[in-house]
Amino acid sequence: MDKHWLDVIDHLQTVSPRGLGVAAHEDFKAILPSVVPYGEIGSHKPEFFQGLVIHKGLYEQIEPSFLQEFLSRAKPTFANEVFIVLGTDGPPLKLRNIHLGALREIARWAARQADPEEARSAAKEASLSADAVLARMVEFIVQNLAKPLDPARPDSPVAIAETAERFNDTAWFWADDSGKTAELFAVPRLRDTYPDLADAALDYVLRLSPERIIQRRSAVPNFVSSTGVRSLSRHTTVSSI
Repeated sequence: MDKHWLDVIDHLQTVSPRGLGVAAHEDFKAILPSVVPYGEIGSHKPEFFQGLVIHKGLYEQIEPSFLQEFLSRAKPTFANEVFIVLGTDGPPLKLRNIHLGALREIARWAARQADPEEARSAAKEASLSADAVLARMVEFIVQNLAKPLDPARPDSPVAIAETAERFNDTAWFWADDSGKTAELFAVPRLRDTYPDLADAALDYVLRLSPERIIQRRSAVPNFVSSTGVRSLSRHTTVSSI
């Protein structure tokens, strides 16, 4: 056994010298004879276990419903590059521990395998093609983000808004938002479908790029009178880098 295994053993022996009440890979039995191997977990009631050693590369050997149930009542107490130890007692590790990154995916796998509905949902999500994702993204941009710079002007240029709805009661148009959109809509089939928007996004970036300076954003000035009445100017303000 290498250091990763021996460190787990040292940790478990502080709780149970022989590994009683612990489920782990069968190789641990050589030193912890009371450990229950993954394949024998089903022969015990769930409440028998106070510890579970998850091998990050072999967690699929653990019965999913048991793993899901144990995750709901235990917490990580030790982890290294190879293993995560869950326990019902003892001080927990901080969730930002670098060795706990795999735990989220392990929990998701257990949930999918234990719940047929969850598995079907995951399969449906995975089957969503790249083209379908692109189509939804383009639809959102066209319907929600492509807006006139000055709604008060019928001939106002169009750019890509920062958000679909006003945020903090502002409506900024950032050069990088339109720049990314211009790059996306340069894809031939998108440009063929939305030529006006493709040109407008690129034109906005060029408008904010006099000579060698790329100015960052613009917005229609919003004036509030002493009576609280808002009005819009037909000028564009620009914040440069």
